[in-house]
Amino acid sequence: MKKYILTEKQVKMVVDSIIQEQTEDASLAATVQCFLNQILRANLKINGQMDKDTTRALILFQQEKKKKGANIVADGIWGYNTQGTLTPEENKIWKKCRRKYGTGI
Repeated sequence: MKKYILTEKQVKMVVDSIIQEQTEDASLAATVQCFLNQILRANLKINGQMDKDTTRALILFQQEKKKKGANIVADGIWGYNTQGTLTPEENKIWKKCRRKYGTGI
């Protein structure tokens, strides 16, 4: 096993990076929950966690998109492929939720 000696500054950089990633993930999850609540009337609790209910609702959304001809995988993961299937009206809803919950995607 290797041992590493880090300065306080290096430790702080690592911790800050992890906190930033978790914050961004929570913002994205909350935005997805907001969006699915409005599109599917999913009644998800907006808690910033990709829990099983959120994942199920997202898979349902992706499956509906796939039935309409979208080339995506219904995997329960929000990414650029899923985002790329949004209609102009869905995009307006996404942007509204994004402004409210602060994600960069």
